[in-house]
Amino acid sequence: MMIRLPYGRGCIEARVPDTAVVVSGRKAHPLPDPEGALLQGLRAPTGCPPLARCVRPGMSVVIVHTDATRATPNSMVLPVIVDELNRAGVPDSRITLLNATGAHRAQTEGEMRALVGGPLFARVRCVQHDACDAAAHAACGATPGGNRVELDRAYLDAQFRIVTGFIEPHFFAGYSGGPKAILPGIASLGSITANHAAHLVSHQDATWGVTEGNPVWEEMAAAARLAPPDFCVNVSLDPDARVTGVFAGELFAAHAAGCAFVREHAMAGVDEAFDVTIATNSGYPLDQNLYQAVKGMSAAARVTRPGGTIIIAAACEEGLPSHGNYAALLGRYPAARDAHAALGGLSDTMPDQWQALIHARIAADFDVRIFTGGLDDASASRAWLIRTPSVEKALADALDVMKGGRVGILPDGPLVIPFLKPRN
Repeated sequence: MMIRLPYGRGCIEARVPDTAVVVSGRKAHPLPDPEGALLQGLRAPTGCPPLARCVRPGMSVVIVHTDATRATPNSMVLPVIVDELNRAGVPDSRITLLNATGAHRAQTEGEMRALVGGPLFARVRCVQHDACDAAAHAACGATPGGNRVELDRAYLDAQFRIVTGFIEPHFFAGYSGGPKAILPGIASLGSITANHAAHLVSHQDATWGVTEGNPVWEEMAAAARLAPPDFCVNVSLDPDARVTGVFAGELFAAHAAGCAFVREHAMAGVDEAFDVTIATNSGYPLDQNLYQAVKGMSAAARVTRPGGTIIIAAACEEGLPSHGNYAALLGRYPAARDAHAALGGLSDTMPDQWQALIHARIAADFDVRIFTGGLDDASASRAWLIRTPSVEKALADALDVMKGGRVGILPDGPLVIPFLKPRN
């Protein structure tokens, strides 16, 4: 049978055995009027009064939004919020959009215009978080785990704070959205690296779909409580990036409602582990580099037998990428198992160590092939991967070695949480 796989800014097709199992979540229908649903969420939120009653005329307002590595429809969400603030007496001149880059690179001016929408970019002040700029942060206190939290002054200095985002499964934070807008979104590099330390990321509960008991998420939540937002607007999306739900109001109430909705639609049980799993990173912008594509590999690893083959299709337009510390960490160790042992044993966390650690663990436990136009053979090998000219070729090679095998397909990659059903 033929399957379609999201890849870059489009899709690719591949022929797979008719016996292959396609793993997907329960379908969530896109909202017929997402702007109307957003406005309804602002006016009838969860756990707090309507936005217009929370804010006072003339207040300075900061709206935190996700960066270009996320599929959040910022150019639709943000104007609805800004217009409602205008109606409540807050002029454009008192509103700041803060791009929550976390430890990612800054966006270009063109990327920022596309991210928030050209008209809104021209109307309000737009600033970008820089985790490495010590002067741009202020201390807020410490979490129970001892993380000294430092957050962006553009957020702290505002009289009214709004965070926005997209709730999807996350491979070590449980779910994105909610408090993740604060830490890592607008936190200093020191606060981010402490939160992403190896002993936290490697914890058994630091995984897909888990928040309570997940030490990474619980520290994110503790950081958010040190300087809480006054309002939260999160959305859920289908694989085509269409809005399927709006969750607005008090940070934790809105996020919990959104996580419950996403969990209901993202969980997908599998009867038996696959010998070969084909996965994606759900296309652009999620597959814009290999760093992000680790998430699709991680989803596949949950339902692939130890020593089995994972085939990841990711465009990787930005390569490994060249920015950040991830590429340097991959190039430091000749073997994935050596990298996993070394990175997991470091007492001081380095930027991007968390991603390299998880990547190394997967590459050590599985045979990982990648179909990509963004990496050459040498770059793939440096990342302990085998580059393939096609998904079909990688599949044929794996099945030939195994003399057959059980094949699984994760077309939506990290947007689905696959799991092995318990045996009776």
